Amino acid sequence: LIERALPILERTRGSQDSLVATTLVNLGAIALELDDPMRAKNLLERALQIEERIVGPDHIYVARIVGSLG
Repeated sequence: LIERALPILERTRGSQDSLVATTLVNLGAIALELDDPMRAKNLLERALQIEERIVGPDHIYVARIVGSLG
């Protein structure tokens, strides 16, 4: 169900929105739980790009995503 939310959020809020990044992080966490590390990495990297653009590279949100990437 959460995967259905992503395209809706991207259409309504834009693909570079913080809520989109949060959704990508959540999907990345789910992918890790489902033992799909490549999908998780792709989702988390997308989230990282969005958050770096919005809040800058030194923000705690960015650090959390980087930590999730390992």
